[in-house]
Amino acid sequence: MIDESNIEFSNRESLLRKELLQNLIILKSFSKAYGLSNLRIGYLVCSKVLSEKYKRLVTINEFSGISVYYANKAICSDYYKINVVKIHKELRYLAYYLNSIGIETFNTLSNTLFTKTIFDFNFIKELETHNISMVPIIDQNKDLHFRIACQTHKTNKLFIKELYKIDNIRKYILS
Repeated sequence: MIDESNIEFSNRESLLRKELLQNLIILKSFSKAYGLSNLRIGYLVCSKVLSEKYKRLVTINEFSGISVYYANKAICSDYYKINVVKIHKELRYLAYYLNSIGIETFNTLSNTLFTKTIFDFNFIKELETHNISMVPIIDQNKDLHFRIACQTHKTNKLFIKELYKIDNIRKYILS
C-alpha cells in the first residue's frame, strides 16, 4: 500500500502504472493539494482482484453527494496545480517567520511543516493560553516537536502574530 496523498507537492511520479497494480494499492486524497479536507474524501487504485477482496473485507463508507460532486469537479481540473503553488509560497512564509523566532522546520513534501526544534512540554500549555493550535508530536526519543498545517495567508499571518505575542518564546525551545 502506497499513500500518494502528498505526491502533488513533490516532483515524483505516481506509481499509477498497470504493471505495478497487481499487488499494490495506491491511496489518493482530495484533502491536500486539492484543498478539500473538510469533505473527507479520497480514493484508492488497485487491480480488479484486490478491489474485489477489498469490497468483501472492508466496510465501504459512502460519501455525501456534495463531497462526490466537488471531488469530481476537482479531479477534472488543474486547479490543484495553482493551489500547490500557493501552498508552497505559504510554507516558505511560515518557515521564514518561525525561523525568525527560533523555530526551525524540516523541508517538506506536503502541506504541513514539522519542527526540527525540540520544545519543553510546558509550551503546550502556553499555546493553549494563546489559543494557538499546533499538533504536538513526540518522537522516538520522547522529544516534543510540532506539526503545523499550512492555511490561507490571512490565517497563517494571524498564527505568526499570535506566536509573536508569547513572552520569551525561546525559553520553551530546548534545541
